[in-house]
Amino acid sequence: MDADSLPQVYGGALPFKFEDEPILDDPARQLLGSTKIPRGPIVFVDGEVARPEDVTTSQNSAIDPRI
Repeated sequence: MDADSLPQVYGGALPFKFEDEPILDDPARQLLGSTKIPRGPIVFVDGEVARPEDVTTSQNSAIDPRI
């Protein structure tokens, strides 16, 4: 792992604390379509981010079980 990606607390060069938001690289930002990670809890329904309380019974079968 590159030292620039490793938090300083573990001997790396990244100024990161546990409470900080993730620092996304360009591929991750492109994949998310955003610079921010959705706050949880969340589920993915048909490739879209949703809150569990907003998912209807008929959508439950579309929830990605890997999450």
